[in-house]
Amino acid sequence: MERPCDRYALSTAFASKKASLEEILPSIARHGFRFVELWADEDHCDPRVQPDVKGLRSLMDSLGLEAHSVHTPYTGLKLGHPRPELLSEWLRIVGRALEIGADMGARIAVVHPNSDVEGLSDDDYADSKNLSIEFVNSLANRAETLGIRLAVETMLMPAPLTRLFGSSLGELLEAFPDARIGFCPDLGHAALTGDDLIHHMPIAGERLLSIHADSNDGQTDLHLLPSQGVVDWEGVKQALRGMGYKGRYVLELSSGMSGGDPWRTLDLAAEFVRKDLTTSEEEP
Repeated sequence: MERPCDRYALSTAFASKKASLEEILPSIARHGFRFVELWADEDHCDPRVQPDVKGLRSLMDSLGLEAHSVHTPYTGLKLGHPRPELLSEWLRIVGRALEIGADMGARIAVVHPNSDVEGLSDDDYADSKNLSIEFVNSLANRAETLGIRLAVETMLMPAPLTRLFGSSLGELLEAFPDARIGFCPDLGHAALTGDDLIHHMPIAGERLLSIHADSNDGQTDLHLLPSQGVVDWEGVKQALRGMGYKGRYVLELSSGMSGGDPWRTLDLAAEFVRKDLTTSEEEP
């Protein structure tokens, strides 16, 4: 049975390099969360760290936790770099993360279309974009066989790199017309790039699978609570309600908001959900 708080999921990214999933998951459950996004970049469910998938799934089941999504690896992979020989490695590692996510019960896999395209010449950008598109389309095929939906995240990129896909949800929609491919807008990224998500999200329609709910100061990708900083959280929620969005808000936070203390960050995340639910109940 769905509870009001089930509209929120918590990314385990806030505990990456600070606490293992075995340490943090029981506390996440005690704080009232039911759904999590499993972090899989250099920690937690990254296949490169060889997670105990069977043991973790058993732990989550015992705690009453469910995997809303898995965030696939990107660090160190040079995703999007225009070297075709890298594609097989991307598909091997990220593809394995899709398998782990499916084994953990995740319904969605969030993927970065690119991550490291520094040092390219002007002539390289077209090849980089084409290889990134091939990468995502190939992942969509793999995801379909696993019964999991692929969600491309809106990226935060320095100005020269926006030549790949731009920085908006609208531009990603143009790059990936395959209806099997969904999207995961990151509110903090949009605040830094100027992406008008309130305009673009209705265009995505049912392909809008998940929301990374976080904020910042307008200068740095701080991953604060969505009610902090420059993000118009109430405006975003109103727009999503207006388009009939039925997905979850994934709190993708950084322990840096609590001086590097993941346990305090968890406290603040739970407090935010309680207050946000109260505010929603008061709305007409």
